[in-house]
Amino acid sequence: MKLLPFLFILLFLLSTIPIFLGENYDRNLAYSPTYLLLNNWINESILISTGIQDPFLPVSYQNLSVQDIYAGHYGIIPVKIYVESNGNSISSELTLNNTIVVKQSYGSTEFIFPPYCQQFAIFQNGKSELKFLVTTNETSYSIKDHMLIINTVPILKIYLNNAIFAVIRNGTLLDIYIKSNESYGTLNVVIGNYSIENFTTLQKINYIHISKWLNSSKIPHIKGIFLKEYFTSLLIVKDDQNPFTGEFAASPSPIYLYSWVRDGSFAAISLQDSGHINSAIKFWKWMSNSQIQNGTWYTRYNFWNGKPDKTFGIPEYDSLGLFQIGIWNLYQETHNKSMIEQFISSINRSVTWESYYILKNGLIPKDLSVWEDNYQYNFWTQAMDALGLKDTALLYSALNLNNSLELKLENILNETIQKYFYTNDGYAEYVTPTVEFANGKSQLVYTPMTLADSSSLLPIDFGLVPLNSQRAIKTVNYTITQLTRNGGLARFTGDTYHYSNTLYDSSGPMPPWIITTLFLALYYEKTGQYSKALNLMNWSIIHSQHLLLPEAVDPTYGNPLPTTSPLTWSSAMYIIVAINYKEIQKESINIPLLIIITIIVILAYYLIKRKFLR
Repeated sequence: MKLLPFLFILLFLLSTIPIFLGENYDRNLAYSPTYLLLNNWINESILISTGIQDPFLPVSYQNLSVQDIYAGHYGIIPVKIYVESNGNSISSELTLNNTIVVKQSYGSTEFIFPPYCQQFAIFQNGKSELKFLVTTNETSYSIKDHMLIINTVPILKIYLNNAIFAVIRNGTLLDIYIKSNESYGTLNVVIGNYSIENFTTLQKINYIHISKWLNSSKIPHIKGIFLKEYFTSLLIVKDDQNPFTGEFAASPSPIYLYSWVRDGSFAAISLQDSGHINSAIKFWKWMSNSQIQNGTWYTRYNFWNGKPDKTFGIPEYDSLGLFQIGIWNLYQETHNKSMIEQFISSINRSVTWESYYILKNGLIPKDLSVWEDNYQYNFWTQAMDALGLKDTALLYSALNLNNSLELKLENILNETIQKYFYTNDGYAEYVTPTVEFANGKSQLVYTPMTLADSSSLLPIDFGLVPLNSQRAIKTVNYTITQLTRNGGLARFTGDTYHYSNTLYDSSGPMPPWIITTLFLALYYEKTGQYSKALNLMNWSIIHSQHLLLPEAVDPTYGNPLPTTSPLTWSSAMYIIVAINYKEIQKESINIPLLIIITIIVILAYYLIKRKFLR
């Protein structure tokens, strides 16, 4: 019995760990990302730990380093490279040259991985000698002429001018220390048996390709910081794509370093909307090839090899509608029928799966999309699949294919949505089924759960109902009233993710998310309220990590929540919103009217003067 007071104290302390962490956390660090990806746009990618501390991440802290080196079909090369000079990391950012710059206590470090090159480099400028640590479980290596060659598959060549090497065995690992008496220099890393280029040459190659790619983008009607955010978002989406297999990482953060089909679909749509068709097609091809034979997809895939993560057993069926929406969007951007035809068999399989359930129950089966919190008939999934069927009917019509089934299914599904999901406050987050018995007969009915959910906005943006309809207006207004937090929109009423459920980097429940806030911005654009849309775009930029958009923002302090930042979907949504923005036109001057007014003023002056002279 004497232990009970101590147990209560212990339980109290454990329950308040997130709060204590939040109070002691240096929130300035939240404005810099802890992990970022770079890739060569062909087959290789690196995961960089910037050394920015994030005490909320449920993984061990890593110093400034290259944590993963990915080499296409070879997979991950078992080598890590740590930067051991210039002190602690203070801030980190992705530049418009697509390099990662980390400011440190006594200098800075820059990572560069030029497109179409098999070489990346780590450039340091500081006050002390250059120091690096290479760890590997590959015991076969050689050192010659300031170069370390590790006999992995493929081999790695690591070169530092005037380097001195020290090799220490650490169990099954080799720790290879590299240093130079210089305080200014570059560690060059070549993947495969290729020659080494100097840092100046790499910079030139990088500048040429990055500039050409960005300049080939559609330029939205925005300027200044808004345009800079647009280009930065394009780069983060490009960097977060597996250059070999085509899928996207939800985030470079280790807890989100997976490929969610939903997030990837929006990333691909953002790229094709902005003019980068080839990058988008790479994703749609991967998605088509990854489809399960029954017409659905797994929810999450391994980012490095594109294979399904079968341990993540959460069914999410919005993927069917998003694939259909994405391919119709691709056709609208290209009008290339032969390009689209390669995806028709996958669309047919998805429609076949949908038809079985829609004809049976009027709805798509229960799932956990979009927020993975409720296993229900969720509005988001039903609406996205209805929109997907609508777009498929349009696509088939454009391709001169029979679309009668798609039109029928879309009509049934949309009728069910409108009948059961809508309440006096707007569209419900989900409905629950019940069977009613009357006159000896049974009838399946659905009861709406009236709960504000910002995911209801995007289907409205995409045309589920007319934008100026009462159903749309009521849903939008109710969502704003119930979910506005610190200038942005929370996901749904009572959201504890990031606060007391799974992640603990928020000071309170219901943190506003970037994507949900941008759902509202897109609605404002679609309804001609461009100043309101621009304000929300600005809100997103203000709460970014040096223009890298996070998943969510602290509801009290306003800092980006660091554990899941940057989020690829956030950047993709900004791109989509930016493309849809139309510049507010100033009222044009009516020249004829101005002339008439001028004449009247002159005549009036003349008449008054004449009268006065009399």
